[in-house]
Amino acid sequence: DDANRLYCEVKFDPDKPSLLGRLGSLFSRAKRPPSDLIRGDICVVGTQRSGKEEYTPVCRVQGTWLGYVEFSTRANSDDFTRYWELRTAHPQQPQPVEHPLPSDARYREDLQFLKDGNLAESQRWKVILEEKQRAEKRLRDGKPPK
Repeated sequence: DDANRLYCEVKFDPDKPSLLGRLGSLFSRAKRPPSDLIRGDICVVGTQRSGKEEYTPVCRVQGTWLGYVEFSTRANSDDFTRYWELRTAHPQQPQPVEHPLPSDARYREDLQFLKDGNLAESQRWKVILEEKQRAEKRLRDGKPPK
């Protein structure tokens, strides 16, 4: 958040053991935390006299990306408030806009023909689109077009 000079770094599976640790766990009964665990800090970005940026933690983030997200009240606090939980979240449906861009996926020719039941024409347009995407990727990668 540039306006408020906030920075957040979240680590996924932060307690993941090294290869040697994983081999040792084959013979151990110690329970490992879930692999979808997330943990991180929200920091205020400041500037030192030397001009170097410094990051001061203001709160902690934890949870599981398949379950919930919590934020602490302070940087070194174990008092967390749950802001999102999958079990209680209401699914969000895309809302169509009044004047969509011409590049909106709903205007893809292959999908239009598929919706109309014309599978052969839909497949032809799908191949055209894929060839165009491959050509654009070759250009991005600095390769000559075919």
